[in-house]
Amino acid sequence: MAITATEHGDSGKITDGRSEELVYLIEGTTDNAAALAKLKEVAPGVRGSMVRDFCRVEPVANFPDTWLGYAPYIVQEYQFLPPQGAEEVRLQFEIGGGPVHFNNSLSQVAKYPNSEHVPDTQLVNANYLGEVKGVDIDLMSGLMLTYTSVVPGANINTYMGTLHTMRHVVNSVAWHGLAAGEAIFVGASGGERADGDYQITHRFAAKPNETVIPIGAFSVACDGWDYIDIRYCESVEGAGAYKVLIPTVMTVYVHRLFKREAFATAFGF
Repeated sequence: MAITATEHGDSGKITDGRSEELVYLIEGTTDNAAALAKLKEVAPGVRGSMVRDFCRVEPVANFPDTWLGYAPYIVQEYQFLPPQGAEEVRLQFEIGGGPVHFNNSLSQVAKYPNSEHVPDTQLVNANYLGEVKGVDIDLMSGLMLTYTSVVPGANINTYMGTLHTMRHVVNSVAWHGLAAGEAIFVGASGGERADGDYQITHRFAAKPNETVIPIGAFSVACDGWDYIDIRYCESVEGAGAYKVLIPTVMTVYVHRLFKREAFATAFGF
């Protein structure tokens, strides 16, 4: 069955002309990655003066091959200033973002216990009734790092495109002393120098990978920017009149939320 994507009736909400979100009904696949790829195929990269931001898809309850796809659009800030001296900046830009919400992950990295009786899932913070709460990830919660580089003026348009596509991406290989999975690119700002080149400050956040995290009866391993999703059940403890229901860890999932790329290849440092 072919995968189809049809623009939804709630699509095209605009806020002060500076943001918009297109909504698509995606049918014909049970695979999260395939639904997301279809969304990126049909949602235009540019809409008026706005560029497409971080896309996401969410499953439709009771319809396993149906998804809602969300393609947000934002205005990228460019400020042109007249040159007034040798040190004057003539073009400034900034690419950034706030917390990111996820209802489903790119992939399930691990589950505890690793048993055929424990269902696989890419739903984040869901219960067994099909209710999905999702999670908000604060990208500014780790160790904050900044790196400054100079990009030739002839390459700036291409490089700004790279910065935009790399936002919310995690390092796939070791980089500047950080193991794969520990660093995430959160944004950049920069401007044109008097010599026509561009000085750019890159912002990253870092969280350590953990190999042993005690959770209930399990010892969980999780990379810095992966997400631990704990599912509970209730067990009876105590005796007689002192019996009480205690939440007990039943299952632990480790989810991969962010894409991974080689930072040195993308950024050049």
